[in-house]
Amino acid sequence: HSTGKIGVVDCGNFEAVINAFNVWKDTQFVGEDGVEFVLNTHHHNDHIGGNEQLKKQFPAASFIAYKKAQSRIPACNVMYEDGDTFRVCDDQLEYQLFDCGGHTVDHCAFIDFANDVLFCGDTLFAMGCGRMFEGTADQMFASIQRIKSKCSGNTIVFCAHEYTLSNAKFAMHLEPNNTDLQKRYRIVEIQRVHDEWTVPCKFDDELKTNPFLRTHSEEIRSNLGMGKNATDVEVFAAMRK
Repeated sequence: HSTGKIGVVDCGNFEAVINAFNVWKDTQFVGEDGVEFVLNTHHHNDHIGGNEQLKKQFPAASFIAYKKAQSRIPACNVMYEDGDTFRVCDDQLEYQLFDCGGHTVDHCAFIDFANDVLFCGDTLFAMGCGRMFEGTADQMFASIQRIKSKCSGNTIVFCAHEYTLSNAKFAMHLEPNNTDLQKRYRIVEIQRVHDEWTVPCKFDDELKTNPFLRTHSEEIRSNLGMGKNATDVEVFAAMRK
């Protein structure tokens, strides 16, 4: 950030975070004060596995989590409720924490409205969505609709995993005649052949190509054997099962 501060989202692996931190510090001349804050979306080990070590390395850092999940997030020392806003980086960045239950019952996401940036963990992926390990289809669908209500078409979506190619193949199975999806699938194939990241992505692209945001699609419904009388939640559940 322009303040020279460094924050982390979901410290799943301490070594990976420290390596990235050192690169930024050495090449971008930021992070002189260490890691200032860590945003935690949920308790799965691939998201919080490095928290304890990172806390030892940077004891002054704020480990920010959903109050509902505090007992499951190691090292967390700052908790907020659903809908709370808070500031970091000398008050120059503001985030809102909001509930995104479904993948886990106490999953949350963080959105920066001013900069149009979303950190959504394992709730929404590029052309996909997370598995429902603890929640229900109703909860997960509601969480994705909540994300939709908070994002603009220009929102940059930072999801937590590089699942885009496999998600694109699944989406093509459901909606093969979607021309936006066809184009994006070809682009993602090329990106992955060259070992390029496909994350982050733009929310407008998700609206056009992510089947979990397209439960209204007649083609998706037809390919699922579901008609116009099926509810959006029923269509969502049929895709996610």
